[in-house]
Amino acid sequence: MTHDVDIRDKLLSSLTHIDNVFDTVHASTGRGGPLSFPDEQKLVDGLLMSAWAQWERFTRELFITDFSTDSSTIVQKRVSRFKSTWAAWYLAEAILDHPDEDKWVEWSSPDTLTERAKDLLSPGHRYSALGPYKQNLRYIRTIRNAVAHRSDVAWTKFKKMAQAPPFNLSSGQMRGLTTGRFLASHQWGAQPILKHSVQVLSDASRALVP
Repeated sequence: MTHDVDIRDKLLSSLTHIDNVFDTVHASTGRGGPLSFPDEQKLVDGLLMSAWAQWERFTRELFITDFSTDSSTIVQKRVSRFKSTWAAWYLAEAILDHPDEDKWVEWSSPDTLTERAKDLLSPGHRYSALGPYKQNLRYIRTIRNAVAHRSDVAWTKFKKMAQAPPFNLSSGQMRGLTTGRFLASHQWGAQPILKHSVQVLSDASRALVP
């Protein structure tokens, strides 16, 4: 098994676990169940955060792998011999994890990821395959930020997104809305939003590593 397939499969395993946990939580919520709806909402917030963290880990490790093996990159062109098998990977990791000035290294934005690939990798890199998934990844990132930050900016973006296609929540549905309720009780396509979000991440990973 190649390294990129291995890191993809680790992501898929985690996403499958998250999906199964959601099913268990959802089935245990409400009348006669051990969990209340507020319980479910808190737990589902955590599941979304976990899924997105796993996606960030996957994209980071995949990009480091590509940067360390692409024959056109500085890692391969400027170094004639490496001391150990994984030396190129460690060098690529050190370069990519170095932030610009006071900024952190961004792995969650699909737009930033494809721009980085354009700048650092050979033409025809795999990240162009994210094109059909970018908008859905932006939606998930907006939800994630509303869970993680609770800032006015993050919450305003989340509410604006919830009222627009493809979610189309009415003014009545927006009353008392939480991110957990949005994820667990509203639909994206034919699925609860949390489950569809997990499916988007799974499909996008398979597009990057078929």
